[in-house]
Amino acid sequence: MVDDSHQNPDDPFKGTPFEGMFQMFGANQAGLGSMMGQMRQLMKPYNGVVNYDLARKTAKKVISEQGTAPQPTSGHRMGVTDALQLADMWLDRATSLPSAARHATTWTRAEWVENTMPEWQALIDPLAVHAISSMNDAIPAEVREMIGPLAAMLKQAGGAMFGQQLGTGLAHLSTEVLSSTDIGLPMGPAHTVALVPHNLAELGAGLEASETD
Repeated sequence: MVDDSHQNPDDPFKGTPFEGMFQMFGANQAGLGSMMGQMRQLMKPYNGVVNYDLARKTAKKVISEQGTAPQPTSGHRMGVTDALQLADMWLDRATSLPSAARHATTWTRAEWVENTMPEWQALIDPLAVHAISSMNDAIPAEVREMIGPLAAMLKQAGGAMFGQQLGTGLAHLSTEVLSSTDIGLPMGPAHTVALVPHNLAELGAGLEASETD
């Protein structure tokens, strides 16, 4: 009977012919388990050009590493609603165009990433198709014939790495944006205006202004 008491639960090769190799290198060797975990993430199947599930997971992980962010309160949501109504009153006097916003809300940094992801996907997919195709085209034809099925794996890994980089970038951007329209495009659900109270509070503190201001 095999004693499993000393097996490393983080062994990515557990139950495979490579399990012995992992143990030979040392299950406690720094960084090895983490490296293999990242490799497994890159090789996980996904739909589409970019692994957006990995982008979401990466963004949430990076945001959580930045510390616990306070949740928006009902007072924050009421303040955003009042501000939207006031802005609509000003704009109604200046233009005959109808208001594009019908709903006001507040988001955490993680919610900003999640709620704007569909728009990022629409923007990034064409770029990702071109970038990943360029990577594939850069491989000489004779090399592609030699590696065979590995070419598809490389393409999949490219989409996963694209997603990982996207998630990291959006996580850092989420600490700077103040609303759903900061980048000059309406991001998030249609007809919705959202503010990120945590970031507004940090901006106000730097300007010595209150949250109300």
